[in-house]
Amino acid sequence: MKAFFLIFLLATTAVTPVHAGFWGDVWDTVTDAAVAVAKVVHDGYHFLSVHLDKFLGGTADTSMRIKGRLLCKGKPYTEGRVDIYEEDLFEDDDWGTVTTNENGYWHAETDDKLDFLWNENEPYIVVYHRCGVTGAGDCFNSFSKPVPQDAMHRTKAEADAAEVYDMGKMELSLMRPISQNVCK
Repeated sequence: MKAFFLIFLLATTAVTPVHAGFWGDVWDTVTDAAVAVAKVVHDGYHFLSVHLDKFLGGTADTSMRIKGRLLCKGKPYTEGRVDIYEEDLFEDDDWGTVTTNENGYWHAETDDKLDFLWNENEPYIVVYHRCGVTGAGDCFNSFSKPVPQDAMHRTKAEADAAEVYDMGKMELSLMRPISQNVCK
């Protein structure tokens, strides 16, 4: 889309040379060509974004049902927070947050759109916990883990019919943190 606006801006704001004749005609032709290219780029982008679901053979939705269990030194971890994200080029999409229950289990469901054009979603979880944290106050450790593509489904109905993908038991005291003893 940015390319469209750049080409359109160049084509419509360019100053036609004062000289008439051959170079003026060349300039007009170049300007007309730039406008035509910009229109094709814009129309193509609009067509793909509006009709993406048809290109994918039905629906552009993607659904995921995942679960897991957090343990701290072998015992259920009840204070865990699991954030679900989808990796993007600029800023990752926040797909939600869940917390662990009294037995350390967590369960998350999400329904979203596929990434721009035909890219597969690349979800991951970030787990925040205090297992092994030495700082006082509101300090925590965190680690991330990718969600396998096997957990992804093309439709909500397909995800509902499938078994919930089990991310397994995660022993927090053994996980290598991406941030350690972070305090607010």
